[in-house]
Amino acid sequence: MLFLGTAAAECFPNPFCECPACQEARRSSDRRLRRRRCSFLLSETAMIDFNADAMFACGEFGISLSRLKYVLLTHIHEDHFDYFSAYFPAMAATPTQPLAFFASPAACRGIEGSWRPSGKVPTASSPAR
Repeated sequence: MLFLGTAAAECFPNPFCECPACQEARRSSDRRLRRRRCSFLLSETAMIDFNADAMFACGEFGISLSRLKYVLLTHIHEDHFDYFSAYFPAMAATPTQPLAFFASPAACRGIEGSWRPSGKVPTASSPAR
């Protein structure tokens, strides 16, 4: 289990903030003071929340998501779900399996709205690929 990010939507430090805490975090060499948006890797096959920062964190921590199967979305704000990142498995040079997303009915409706512009709405029979 690994926290890939623990910050709020604006991350920390907030790039628009000049408060002492944000200024110190930017100056410091301590990476623990810089936090990405929320995402939690439960195992090599399961993740909670799926956002662009999680993709970056995996590279930074040397983690492959090639075995990822399940993603639980707490809600669909962009800091918890990035629909563009859901297409990354299809961009892999090596084959990966489709991801199964689990979310509340309200979140599912929002996801459908996110995918509608691309014409590729994932369903149980047609996952995101």
